[in-house]
Amino acid sequence: MLRERFHDRVLKSLREVRNALVYVLNNHLKHGTLYDPCGVVGEPDVFSSGCYFDGWAGRPPEREAGGAGEVVVRGGWKLSCGWKRHYRAIGLSAAPAMKS
Repeated sequence: MLRERFHDRVLKSLREVRNALVYVLNNHLKHGTLYDPCGVVGEPDVFSSGCYFDGWAGRPPEREAGGAGEVVVRGGWKLSCGWKRHYRAIGLSAAPAMKS
């Protein structure tokens, strides 16, 4: 069952990394959540680790990730800082593109 829902591919460019971050962190704006079916604009998804993300435009992370039970993402230079050098920070209202 997971195999049909899992999509794995190498992100080759910094633009692809940034677009993937927008998709993962702001997907609730496109689909809504159980918390708010319309999606909450202005706050990270309450069911994600977005509150720890340090790439939001105008919003610092709530606290450093890495404590007991918190999420730490490791993904190399592109994910940690590479995309930030070439692209602007991600806005809390930057919804993923709708595919037709």
